Amino acid sequence: MLFVPLQGLDRSGFRCGEGWTVARQAMISKCFSAAWRQEPAGHEGSGIPREESRCTDGAGGAILPRMAQPQIRPLIAADRDAALAVINAAARWYRDFLPAGEVHDPEMTPAQWEAETQRMTWYGAFVEGALVGVMGLEYAKDVALLRHAYVRAEYQREGIGTCLREHLEAQVRGVRRIIVGTYRENYKARRMLERAGYTLSPDPEAVLRTYYSIPEDRLKSSVTYEKSL
Repeated sequence: MLFVPLQGLDRSGFRCGEGWTVARQAMISKCFSAAWRQEPAGHEGSGIPREESRCTDGAGGAILPRMAQPQIRPLIAADRDAALAVINAAARWYRDFLPAGEVHDPEMTPAQWEAETQRMTWYGAFVEGALVGVMGLEYAKDVALLRHAYVRAEYQREGIGTCLREHLEAQVRGVRRIIVGTYRENYKARRMLERAGYTLSPDPEAVLRTYYSIPEDRLKSSVTYEKSL
């Protein structure tokens, strides 16, 4: 797959929605109304734009925080072990719907992480310095792929996944379509994608074979969703 690395993002930090819950999502008109500012002189990364935003209630008012505001940034090599802990813990949910023979434990090994890093950019959501969610952005041929979306169980239903998804969507350049793959029986992910404006691909298997490299058993149990830019 063709991977186009993002430029100028290594030191960017993105702060999003302050602890908003699913019950409040209907009130939120836009989480990522980004304001750009310059780092103060003398700060590491001085002169590199950084975007910040808060979720609002649609009337310009910020939603009251229930937890520390998450920060989203690209992951680096030092984040690998923490990211694998998030992925492998969150992936236990797959046992609820995947046949036993298709469940991988661990879901991702250090070697697999390194291989994925060669073709995609990993992003993480941090709360009070702790990594609580991850997601990857990969370019393949004429599309962008959002991949490997995982959030620690205790931080789910707090908007972390939505913050990650919208942040990555905002980074996409040079293509007109975003694709996200998930398991056919993963109703949580499918419901989130549908609420976010994604539609089921007319031929998911063709999309998976064109843009992904995944085991045949998982290909058969997966679907893809798309959004045009």
